[in-house]
Amino acid sequence: MLASRAVRAAGERSVPWKAAAPAAVAVTVCFSALFFGGGAGNAPLVWIGGLALAGAALTAAAGLLRVLPLEAPGAPAAAYLGCLFGLAV
Repeated sequence: MLASRAVRAAGERSVPWKAAAPAAVAVTVCFSALFFGGGAGNAPLVWIGGLALAGAALTAAAGLLRVLPLEAPGAPAAAYLGCLFGLAV
């Protein structure tokens, strides 16, 4: 059975490893927080938060140095980032 044109087109698109690197960092931090957070203790969470900040800084630096692809966020992404920033502050 042959796949439809849309299925073949979706199979031809692949995510390069450079574009998947920030997602891999996020998954690693979430995994660490879930399994190595230590429950109610604060000490492991400080290290996991520091790892998250370091990953975000390295991803931003790699984007600015053109090592990773950098695209301008659209209006919904800018609104989401603004709300996320407001929540963090």
